Amino acid sequence: MEVESSSWLPWLDLDEWEGWLWIRSRPTWVEPQFMRLSQLPSNYQTHALLLRKIDCNSTVLFIIPVSSDGVLLHISAARQGEQPGAYIRARRANGDTGRASGQVISYLSTTGDTSLAIKEVMGAAVKKIDTAENNNSPFDALGFCTWSSLGEFVLPTKQNMKDLVASIADDKLPIGTFIIDDGWQDIRHNGSDGPDNQGLWGFGAYEGLGGSLKETVYHIKKKLPTVKDVGVWMSIQGYWNGTVPSSPLVPKYDMSPYRISASRVPKIQNGSSAAVAQIVAQRYSPNREWYLPHPSRAFDFWKDYFRTCATAGITFVKVDNQASISLLEGRHGAEAAHAMWNGMFAAANEVFGPGKVIHCMSHSERMFVGDIATGLATQGQRIMFRNTNDFGLPTYTHAQHILYNVYNSLVLSNTCLILDADMFMTGKQWPEYHAVLRAFFPGPIILSDHPGKHNLKVIHRLVGVSKSGAMKTIRAKHPLRPLANRLWETGTNAECETRPTIKASTCFPLLHSAVIVAWSHGCIKDCSLDIISETDIRQALELTPKSGGEYIVWFANARQCVPVSLSCDINDSNKSKASFESSLVATLVLQPEAHEVLRIVPNHTLSKNGPKVAFLGLLDKYSGLAAVEHVIYGEGRLTVEILYEGVVAFVVSSAELKVNVDGREVEARHTELSEACWLIEVELKRGGNDADAGGSWKVEILA
Repeated sequence: MEVESSSWLPWLDLDEWEGWLWIRSRPTWVEPQFMRLSQLPSNYQTHALLLRKIDCNSTVLFIIPVSSDGVLLHISAARQGEQPGAYIRARRANGDTGRASGQVISYLSTTGDTSLAIKEVMGAAVKKIDTAENNNSPFDALGFCTWSSLGEFVLPTKQNMKDLVASIADDKLPIGTFIIDDGWQDIRHNGSDGPDNQGLWGFGAYEGLGGSLKETVYHIKKKLPTVKDVGVWMSIQGYWNGTVPSSPLVPKYDMSPYRISASRVPKIQNGSSAAVAQIVAQRYSPNREWYLPHPSRAFDFWKDYFRTCATAGITFVKVDNQASISLLEGRHGAEAAHAMWNGMFAAANEVFGPGKVIHCMSHSERMFVGDIATGLATQGQRIMFRNTNDFGLPTYTHAQHILYNVYNSLVLSNTCLILDADMFMTGKQWPEYHAVLRAFFPGPIILSDHPGKHNLKVIHRLVGVSKSGAMKTIRAKHPLRPLANRLWETGTNAECETRPTIKASTCFPLLHSAVIVAWSHGCIKDCSLDIISETDIRQALELTPKSGGEYIVWFANARQCVPVSLSCDINDSNKSKASFESSLVATLVLQPEAHEVLRIVPNHTLSKNGPKVAFLGLLDKYSGLAAVEHVIYGEGRLTVEILYEGVVAFVVSSAELKVNVDGREVEARHTELSEACWLIEVELKRGGNDADAGGSWKVEILA
């Protein structure tokens, strides 16, 4: 195969389809966009396509190009001189000269079943996933990052770090993980072509930090005793422009210059700020060269770098700007990029242990969806992956950030990538709107609050404390994804003026429960109006047409519930298919910046003709169902085991039910919701109603 080649796709008629395209619209980010396929860009990489036929919406098609260890693939429209249509673009991924191949996998459904199409394609693409839990992850604790808290582009110093740490200590924030973000490294200017042209000089901290990295880590842990892990930010190619040519690192690791390929850098879209356009133009200018290690020395470079950090007390790293390195020119550039990532991954595993890297700004062919995401490059090891770009200051970016996260999850949630929805602030910039998203993603929950500007209510709804006093974030294992029956809503199209809410769901299989989260559209001033139907409930629970049952839908913010009876057969003679699909459960009216969380839980009868009980989890946590270890249904009783402090709640049909906690009867708070419907709440607290000093709380509700 040539270093680069193109293949026409004659079976894909651009005029017949519309839908979601995952496009690499920035050098380091892939973002979902809804469009007619006739608008498929020629100068951007497209990494996934979920399409429906324009004249037959029941026909859907899902396509992904799957890059391999040897070939990088993407899809684009015809370029100048080519026959109109869609093309697979292939590029050699490493320095080998033998035969190499990738895959284009597609699935066509004539029943409109997008879930099946995605499941079949991703099932064929993903080779291996290690499902073992990492019990020593720094990402289970609540994190704090210096990026926005110090001020973006403000370098850390001994004084501002001291002030920040003191502020966190004074406010008693339950922080277990701390990230020293951009600015700590020894970065120096190359002395040519402008102040933006700077690179890495050495592995230590820059002089202005006012002390060593080791001293900084020591101070953080001394003043914040709850912090177990401290990590640092770094960039995969050294810094934004590689290594300074005169750095002692250059001869040590046999570094040489690699040129940026002008043809591979995505064009800046209209509407981007002048500052963004200028940064991209400078960092990715065609004459820009990055000094990088020889491929044979990439592992040594990373191992020495990580060991220097580990000696200072660093236990994990956030490696940024990863996708930029895929833009290097020629076969040698592709080989360098390949070696740098593989070397970084192997060295991090050796120095820090598995699962100790946040892979950020890494949306390229290998990651979305290539040999890294599919488990080939990682041997099935799951890795932490930043799912989207930062959200900006304009109002519209808040809803856009939510939408990008849940739609990227549609493609990536079944891969080796653990999706990280990014840090946020609890004291400003729509805190609850963003907090609830993080609670339903498996990635770390990281704050970047300004000193003293915290919302403790939001923080405590994200964190749980066990009987032993251990603090962890309470978050779902499975990330939110768009409801399958709502994928084609015109309201998700940016050109539409009136919009419903943004809706996404995740399920809790062991509890036979699910959650739907709805957000207002942040780019409009009026309320977002929507309805929740029985079809939405079925989609969230992932029920088959032959499945059914009795459920309670709990609206967390409204503190109201709606009983729902789902037929066991969509073709029930008493209910036509049309009415089945449109049966109304509730109407949603969300103010700007608002959200609502719908918990969908089974409504069980404790005994024949006995009272009904629906278990809601911890009511005072966003992802309260994630705090549950076990649920056991017995004759006349329901038993649940809860991992963390909080308010455990049930919806019941009788106010006469008793509640036991760890074998002792306790008084519960009863609230009448409607006729023959009560909310029962019991507060679980360390040192209070726990008879056992360890383990979980055992809560029983008895008829």
